[in-house]
Amino acid sequence: MENNKIRDAQPKFQGIRTDGTNRYMYNQLWKLCAGSLFDLPIIGEEVYYFPQGHIEQAHLVASENDNLCQFKPIFDISSKIRCNVISIKLKVDTNTDEVYAKVSLSPFSPEFEVSIPNGNNEQNINYFTKVLTASDASTHGGFSLFKKDAIECLPLLDMSQQAPSQWIVAKDLHDHVWKFKHTFRGTPQRHLFTSGWKQFVRKKSLAVGDSVVFLRGENGESQIGIRKAAPQQSHISSSVVSKESMHHGLIATASNAINTKCVFDVLYKPKSSKFIINCDKFIDAVNKKFNIGSRFTMKFEGRDFKEIRYSGTIVKVENFSIYWKNSEWRSLQWDEAATISRPTKVSPWEIDPLIPSSNILNSDFQKKKTPARK
Repeated sequence: MENNKIRDAQPKFQGIRTDGTNRYMYNQLWKLCAGSLFDLPIIGEEVYYFPQGHIEQAHLVASENDNLCQFKPIFDISSKIRCNVISIKLKVDTNTDEVYAKVSLSPFSPEFEVSIPNGNNEQNINYFTKVLTASDASTHGGFSLFKKDAIECLPLLDMSQQAPSQWIVAKDLHDHVWKFKHTFRGTPQRHLFTSGWKQFVRKKSLAVGDSVVFLRGENGESQIGIRKAAPQQSHISSSVVSKESMHHGLIATASNAINTKCVFDVLYKPKSSKFIINCDKFIDAVNKKFNIGSRFTMKFEGRDFKEIRYSGTIVKVENFSIYWKNSEWRSLQWDEAATISRPTKVSPWEIDPLIPSSNILNSDFQKKKTPARK
């Protein structure tokens, strides 16, 4: 998605059902809210499902990951399960607006076939994202738009008016309709959402650092979504459902699916570890043979949806847990300083080998240096 434009349907979104329908605008807003690093599987493809990653997602709090080492499954189950992707439904949490996917998996079968509905209503889309400032997140002010975003993503204002304004109507992922008054005013003049904005901030419990996603299709339809900066907590009390019981439940479901050759559902969240991996991608990652001393890079998402990369060195290769033998999930440990929160152990498919700069590039760089004065 370059220049904040979506020109063609992404292949992985073809045929995805959203509560029985195929809504292109909804799918694209969902994808933008999920982030570019979320690797959603494709209907019909072969994948490996890693129960350990699913269990980690159930923890929700990254600081508790170390406790996973002590979890002993009560069922004899493989560390990775080869599956076919049956269906995918894009969802959003009613309380937190956190997006997630309901992925239906079936234990691998060479005779597996699935019909993939053709995509429809595809169109060109313009969009913008913005991290909220203190003024944006205030219930007493408005939302300030960059001039470029207003021109590309909103209908043009009639600048012949003394106080140019118009009403913008946009749906969120819950199909709730929001109305914002778009004005051009102030000193210096700027584009603002005024009336209607504070109600949106209150309803979504927005704070400084959260992000807003706004997109508009060529048919004039607009949609709006949010991304919270802070991790969202589960509404299920630990006293009602213990973590151990939850973990055993996940394993029991997968074990039963294997034994009975039936379909099982997985709720897959963007900010969780990658535990549903394309088979070819998995094989390619393992064949790279990362060892102690191997240098690599890993992608993270920074502010305003921008991707950043950190490099690291592998200092240990071992099973994450003694109860899951020969598991590649989080089998690589790295030890590098970073300015963002990141796991100390990663999986081979989450990283790329660090390729040193070639001598040619170094030579070209040196040639461009300004000669020292004599």
